[in-house]
Amino acid sequence: MRGWCRDFQRSCRAAGIRVTAQRLAVYEALAADGAHPTADALYTRLARVMPGLSRTTVYRVLDSLERRGLIRRVSSTAGVARFDARPEAHQHLVCRVCGAIVDVSLPTFRRLGVPRGPLPRFVAEHVEVQVVGRCAACHGQDAGGDPGTGT
Repeated sequence: MRGWCRDFQRSCRAAGIRVTAQRLAVYEALAADGAHPTADALYTRLARVMPGLSRTTVYRVLDSLERRGLIRRVSSTAGVARFDARPEAHQHLVCRVCGAIVDVSLPTFRRLGVPRGPLPRFVAEHVEVQVVGRCAACHGQDAGGDPGTGT
């Protein structure tokens, strides 16, 4: 993770973004959590060690970093945005029962890229691939469960 934080600081400086204590704390918390946390989960974790940090600041930092391509916003089956500290191309396995999201790099999808041909009234920026199913823990559970709650 230390390497990611150093790379993050270099990327911020290269993009003209100041490396503030709040930005670094949000990124470090995100990089330390491979479960792809929500903004609220990051806020709850950080508020314990940074009492002056506001929920709005966490949302703004995540939004700013995502717009600059320094982190990724990940869709979940529960409809709430989750975040990934790894901006490079990779895929996600998403459990539709418990909502777990796991990073993977599948050779089948490596060839997928941004469409080069013209798209009517649209400029493609990246391709995101999610493989939705059931994780090993949920595999034996009722397939009709509510995503994100396990019920």
